[in-house]
Amino acid sequence: MSFSYTRKINYYETDKMGVVHHSNYIRFLEEARCRWLEELNISMEKLEELGYTIPTLEVNCKYKYHITSGDIITIEPKITEFNGVRMTVTYNVIDKKTENIVINIDNIIILNINTLCNFIIFKRKSMKEMF
Repeated sequence: MSFSYTRKINYYETDKMGVVHHSNYIRFLEEARCRWLEELNISMEKLEELGYTIPTLEVNCKYKYHITSGDIITIEPKITEFNGVRMTVTYNVIDKKTENIVINIDNIIILNINTLCNFIIFKRKSMKEMF
């Protein structure tokens, strides 16, 4: 399933040079991922009710161009690897004005079963069983 998420860059998301601060890209990815799951009718709240969390283990970014306040970006997430427990999502962040790919990101996410006090597993289902 193809999905894209579009958002406008706010002034407060930029640094003193007027460029989006690098830490904000992670927030943008999270916004896109949550909207993507909502499109699939799987909210983060629903996953948590079922006893699942989706912690991010690793983020690899290659910054290619900068974006500034007022720019509009489109984020295109794509699952590039999934084994039932671990998933890699690759994102392209595209500047709508220039259509340049701003950054390429590989984001390794582990689909984790919630634990009580991090020791006792109270749900034992893989994501494959859930869907």
